[in-house]
Formats: sequence, C-alpha cells, structure tokens
Amino acid sequence: MHDLHLNGLDVRQDVATALSPASTEPGSKLTSRQTWLEKVEMRSESPLYCKVGYLTQPPSIIAFSKAMLDIEDTGTAQVLFKTSNITATWLATEDLSLLELAEKAGLKPLHGCRSAMCGTCEVKVLKGQVYGPEGDKPQGILICQSRPATTEIELEL
Repeated sequence: MHDLHLNGLDVRQDVATALSPASTEPGSKLTSRQTWLEKVEMRSESPLYCKVGYLTQPPSIIAFSKAMLDIEDTGTAQVLFKTSNITATWLATEDLSLLELAEKAGLKPLHGCRSAMCGTCEVKVLKGQVYGPEGDKPQGILICQSRPATTEIELEL
C-alpha cells in the first residue's frame, strides 16, 4: 500500500477527519476540517483527484433548509417535463427530489452525484418555482436536490 501524502499531510488520516461528523466547539473536528482544507488549498490546481477527474473549482458546503412550501395546503404539485411532454404529480408525503420524480415517471435525466456537487442534473425552470441548493436561477436548477415550491412547475426536460 502506498503512503498518501499531500503538502506534508497524511491524506488518509486527514480525509477521515475532514469527512467525519463536525462539532462547533473550539478544537473540534470542524476546526480540524477547516484547517485541513486550508492546508490542502482546495483550488483548481489542487492535486486531489475525484472519481470524475481533478477538482475544477473549490468544493463548497451546500446548506439549505426546507422553507415553507406554497403547496403546503394541497401537498401536491403538478410537474410538466416539457421536452418529454410528461406530467407527474409530486406528493409532499413522498418528499421526492425532482430527479427522483422524473425517474419515477420513466425519464432518464443525466445525473451524477445526487448531492448537488457535480452539476450534471442542471435543468431550466420554465414555469413555477422550486426550493433547493441553487434557488431560482435563470441558467437552471439542480433537480437532484430541488423540490417544488409552487403547485405548477415546468422543467426543460
């Protein structure tokens, strides 16, 4: 087995620290994680390698909370996948992402990580609004983590 070192760090041990549960207490794993990320210098030229290739941008922590949905009264949303001309009903009780809903409807959208990190599942919202890590952006949303915020959604898919 090869030793994995990066900028003088033992990568195996430090990756375990970086990925372990965090605490906000001083000297905790969160502090260790931040220190490790700073030492590794997570930049595009970083020699860290992912399954899909070298990092092309610094990693980010995506944090968002479930906001009060406009669809709370009905608990449903009609989602039209415009390009495919398929309509599916999203149910709040199932809490599926829009990617999972598309797959349930028989579509096969491009996706990779299912955690909003790779950007492969980005599609445009043609009508309605969604909640997710990217919010409402004109260039598109990441359907792997997005859910309807209005009762009618149209996606370019």
